[in-house]
Amino acid sequence: MSSVRPVFAALLLSALVAPVAAQVPAADGAAPTRAGRMYAMMSEAGQETMLAAMRGIESRTARLAVNAARDRMLALLDAERLDPMALRRAMDDEQSTSAALRDRQQAALFAAYQQLSVGDRRAFVAYARTVREQMRTRNATDRQRRIGAATGLAPLPPR
Repeated sequence: MSSVRPVFAALLLSALVAPVAAQVPAADGAAPTRAGRMYAMMSEAGQETMLAAMRGIESRTARLAVNAARDRMLALLDAERLDPMALRRAMDDEQSTSAALRDRQQAALFAAYQQLSVGDRRAFVAYARTVREQMRTRNATDRQRRIGAATGLAPLPPR
């Protein structure tokens, strides 16, 4: 089970940053994007493999479709009279659109991971673990601030 966690974390991290795929520049010397910085610790070949996979996902259109489905759900929920059948259709549409995007992301990343060298895979895993820990720390700090604000108590110091 513990050997699955790093792979899951890497997959999750890649899925989370996949929305920046549309922002990844061509190899023309432009300033690196968040995705470009994410792969900076890899070899040049590894970086190009991952950036090409990110560019190939074409997530912008799919994200717009997911957001449109979510907007339809919100509009239905905001209506004076709830239409349960329309809400169910909007929810199903959002779920299928999100799943299709996630499937494309995972397929592209799965293919890219198989092309990486052992060193590039390990560099990616190290980065994913670092980011996961940073997110965990940030979330814990934010949670303590919210608790402190809600209760009037001072937040606990970080561990």
